[in-house]
Amino acid sequence: MAVVGVGLGAGGVFVADAGNGFPPGVPAGIPTSMSVHGIFHMIGGSSAFLSLIVLCFVFGRRYASVGERLWAASSGIVGLIFIACLALTGAPAGSRTLFVGGSIALIWSAVISARLMGESHICPKELSEKQNVVSSVHRQYQEENRQDSR
Repeated sequence: MAVVGVGLGAGGVFVADAGNGFPPGVPAGIPTSMSVHGIFHMIGGSSAFLSLIVLCFVFGRRYASVGERLWAASSGIVGLIFIACLALTGAPAGSRTLFVGGSIALIWSAVISARLMGESHICPKELSEKQNVVSSVHRQYQEENRQDSR
C-alpha cells in the first residue's frame, strides 16, 4: 500500500505531458517525445496502479485461504476491473475509464483497510500494557547483565 501512495504522490507532483486531445485544444494523437516530468508521471502512476492490482490479488488469495469467499471474489473482481480499465486508457474515453477503474480500486482498498483495522483485537490500552511488560522485562535483563559484568 505504501508503494501505491508514493506512486500516486509522484504522479501528482510530476505533470503529465499534453497529448491525444487532452487538455482541450491540444491536437489529437500521441506526442512523439516525452518530457522528464512526463516520464516521472508515467513511472509514478504505473507503479501505483501495478501495486494496486497486485494488492487486489494478494488480498483475494488471503481471503480465499481463510474461507472468506465473498471477500476473495470481490478482491479478484476489483483487480480484473482495474486491469480492464487500464487496458482501455488508449480508447477515446481513456481518461474516464482510468478514473473509474482507479476509483473502484482505491475505494476497495479503503474498505479493506477499514476491515483490517476492525479485525485488530488489540486496543490502545492493551497495547500500552503489553509495551510496559516488555519494557520491564528489558530493564530486568539489562540489570542482570550489569551485575554479571561486575
